[in-house]
Amino acid sequence: MKKTILTLLTILMLCACSHKATDHEAYLMTQEKIKSSLENTLGTLDFPFADYEYQNEGDTVFVIKSHFTYKNEYNADVRYNYRAKVKYKGGKWEKPENWDVLGFQQEYE
Repeated sequence: MKKTILTLLTILMLCACSHKATDHEAYLMTQEKIKSSLENTLGTLDFPFADYEYQNEGDTVFVIKSHFTYKNEYNADVRYNYRAKVKYKGGKWEKPENWDVLGFQQEYE
């Protein structure tokens, strides 16, 4: 009986520690990575709440296609479409250091 309980506890611990990243988590972290790279140059970036497309390439790699807006020097809104490829390395998904940006490029409509 003790062996069965220990086995079940071990399985539960392993399941709790192996988080699989979701597309929405990848989208949110992509926003964080872009903000940390571009806000000093472009100012405040506004991202849509959930207007994105994604492709799960497996092995915790996601390709996110979306956009953000920023104000140019004439105070006009500029839309920037992008495609970003990110990889979740494990750990708490909310921590930027647990994600790598594998690619980032502007998309043209």
